[in-house]
Amino acid sequence: MCTTTVDDVTEVAVDFRIIGRVDDSVALFIAPLGLFRVNGTQFYGGVQTKSGGWPSKKLETKVALGRGGIFSRWSSDNQPIPLSYADGLPGTHYEAAAYEGNFVSVRRKVKWGEGDYTYRVRRAMHDSSLPVTHAWFAASVIDKTSGAETPIGALRLDGSQFYIDMSMAAFVEVYGRSRIPRVTVAFSEPRINAQACASSSTKVLYPKHGLEDPPRFATVVVLGDVAIVTTLPAGTQDGLAEEVIR
Repeated sequence: MCTTTVDDVTEVAVDFRIIGRVDDSVALFIAPLGLFRVNGTQFYGGVQTKSGGWPSKKLETKVALGRGGIFSRWSSDNQPIPLSYADGLPGTHYEAAAYEGNFVSVRRKVKWGEGDYTYRVRRAMHDSSLPVTHAWFAASVIDKTSGAETPIGALRLDGSQFYIDMSMAAFVEVYGRSRIPRVTVAFSEPRINAQACASSSTKVLYPKHGLEDPPRFATVVVLGDVAIVTTLPAGTQDGLAEEVIR
């Protein structure tokens, strides 16, 4: 939970560091913006080893991209979101579906590995002579070593002002019955409108996925303003499901 107050969000960014090489055979999702809400609408974004999407809005056949970036938003009324609410440069892939709730998503191939990155979402500039009825939020991944920025795509949100919920989350997920790699991911605290968002509290959840007593496959510690997630490939049966670490 951030303590910063923001009247109108124009940018959200999170720095993150990946420590340890992740093989292409592993299905790993690192989400620096694992959950944030603008005007009550849920978004998330991050990088994946096995990303994929539709190569165009007309060709709704999912193709594999390999390592890539993803940016998604969910419906606020559980109704389908049209693909017109997603856009991107050539090379952007798309998906709109309901298998995780009604969502629309943009994806793009991103070369990422061990190193330092920023995941950033920016609101597009608006013509001040026109009334504000909606805004486009565009996501990108920045390699902090080379300075290269890869645009993922943009999603539309209706409204005239855009307020961000100060409760945000990041996560590391192994999906698709993949083996668990040994990797550490360090998430810095978010920046909102280029200003640091100091946390008043930090809670960690270790999902049970419907199991009564599952192993825990990660540890989390906070050092200064950085939350450090380290996977435990063998797991630990300590029964810990959640903890407040700050």
